Amino acid sequence: MSFMLKAEGYSVRESPSWPEAGSTPAFDAAVIDHGGINRFSSDDRVLRGLGARAVILSSRAEQPSHLAFASIVRKPLIEHELVDRLEAVLGENKVEPKPE
Repeated sequence: MSFMLKAEGYSVRESPSWPEAGSTPAFDAAVIDHGGINRFSSDDRVLRGLGARAVILSSRAEQPSHLAFASIVRKPLIEHELVDRLEAVLGENKVEPKPE
Protein backbone atom coordinates (compact mmCIF):
# COMPACT_ATOMS: atom_id res chain seq x y z
CA MET A 1 0.00 0.00 0.00
CA SER A 2 2.84 2.40 0.82
CA PHE A 3 4.37 1.82 -2.60
CA MET A 4 1.07 2.52 -4.36
CA LEU A 5 0.49 5.75 -2.44
CA LYS A 6 4.06 6.93 -3.07
CA ALA A 7 3.62 6.15 -6.79
CA GLU A 8 0.53 8.42 -6.70
CA GLY A 9 2.63 11.28 -5.31
CA TYR A 10 1.86 11.02 -1.61
CA SER A 11 4.46 11.28 1.08
CA VAL A 12 4.01 8.17 3.25
CA ARG A 13 5.14 7.52 6.80
CA GLU A 14 4.46 4.19 8.45
CA SER A 15 4.05 4.20 12.19
CA PRO A 16 3.53 1.36 14.67
CA SER A 17 1.79 3.64 17.18
CA TRP A 18 -0.64 6.54 17.49
CA PRO A 19 0.47 10.13 18.04
CA GLU A 20 0.33 11.25 21.64
CA ALA A 21 -3.12 12.40 22.77
CA GLY A 22 -3.39 16.17 22.50
CA SER A 23 -0.47 16.47 20.08
CA THR A 24 -0.77 17.93 16.61
CA PRO A 25 -0.45 15.11 14.08
CA ALA A 26 2.51 15.44 11.71
CA PHE A 27 0.40 14.26 8.77
CA ASP A 28 -2.52 15.41 6.68
CA ALA A 29 -4.47 12.14 6.73
CA ALA A 30 -4.17 8.68 8.25
CA VAL A 31 -4.91 5.43 6.43
CA ILE A 32 -5.48 2.78 9.06
CA ASP A 33 -6.38 -0.88 8.88
CA HIS A 34 -9.38 -1.70 11.05
CA GLY A 35 -7.27 -4.32 12.87
CA GLY A 36 -4.92 -1.54 13.98
CA ILE A 37 -7.79 0.30 15.61
CA ASN A 38 -8.67 -2.76 17.65
CA ARG A 39 -5.08 -3.06 18.90
CA PHE A 40 -5.02 0.57 20.05
CA SER A 41 -8.64 0.98 21.13
CA SER A 42 -7.62 2.80 24.32
CA ASP A 43 -6.25 5.61 22.15
CA ASP A 44 -9.36 5.89 20.00
CA ARG A 45 -9.68 9.54 21.08
CA VAL A 46 -6.56 10.35 19.03
CA LEU A 47 -8.08 8.74 15.95
CA ARG A 48 -11.42 10.48 16.56
CA GLY A 49 -9.54 13.79 16.70
CA LEU A 50 -8.50 13.28 13.09
CA GLY A 51 -12.14 13.44 12.04
CA ALA A 52 -12.64 13.24 8.30
CA ARG A 53 -8.91 13.00 7.75
CA ALA A 54 -8.99 9.33 8.74
CA VAL A 55 -9.50 6.61 6.13
CA ILE A 56 -10.18 3.19 7.63
CA LEU A 57 -9.64 -0.01 5.65
CA SER A 58 -12.28 -2.52 6.70
CA SER A 59 -13.58 -5.87 5.50
CA ARG A 60 -16.87 -5.40 7.36
CA ALA A 61 -20.02 -4.92 5.31
CA GLU A 62 -21.31 -2.05 7.46
CA GLN A 63 -19.57 0.94 8.97
CA PRO A 64 -18.99 0.33 12.69
CA SER A 65 -20.84 2.97 14.72
CA HIS A 66 -17.72 3.91 16.70
CA LEU A 67 -16.05 4.86 13.38
CA ALA A 68 -18.88 7.02 12.02
CA PHE A 69 -16.54 10.04 11.94
CA ALA A 70 -14.11 8.39 9.49
CA SER A 71 -14.23 7.54 5.82
CA ILE A 72 -14.38 3.77 5.25
CA VAL A 73 -12.86 1.90 2.30
CA ARG A 74 -13.85 -1.73 1.96
CA LYS A 75 -11.27 -4.47 1.59
CA PRO A 76 -10.23 -5.97 -0.68
CA LEU A 77 -9.25 -2.75 -2.40
CA ILE A 78 -10.57 -2.33 -5.93
CA GLU A 79 -8.52 -0.38 -8.51
CA HIS A 80 -8.00 3.22 -7.33
CA GLU A 81 -10.66 3.24 -4.62
CA LEU A 82 -8.23 4.09 -1.81
CA VAL A 83 -6.52 6.87 -3.78
CA ASP A 84 -9.89 8.30 -4.84
CA ARG A 85 -11.11 8.34 -1.23
CA LEU A 86 -7.86 9.83 0.04
CA GLU A 87 -8.08 12.60 -2.55
CA ALA A 88 -11.66 13.30 -1.46
CA VAL A 89 -10.63 13.41 2.21
CA LEU A 90 -7.70 15.73 1.56
CA GLY A 91 -9.51 17.90 -0.97
CA GLU A 92 -7.36 20.83 -1.92
CA ASN A 93 -4.96 20.10 0.94
CA LYS A 94 -2.92 17.47 -0.93
CA VAL A 95 0.70 18.49 -0.56
CA GLU A 96 3.00 17.63 -3.44
CA PRO A 97 6.23 16.02 -2.20
CA LYS A 98 9.40 18.06 -2.54
CA PRO A 99 12.02 16.64 -4.94
CA GLU A 100 14.72 14.73 -3.10
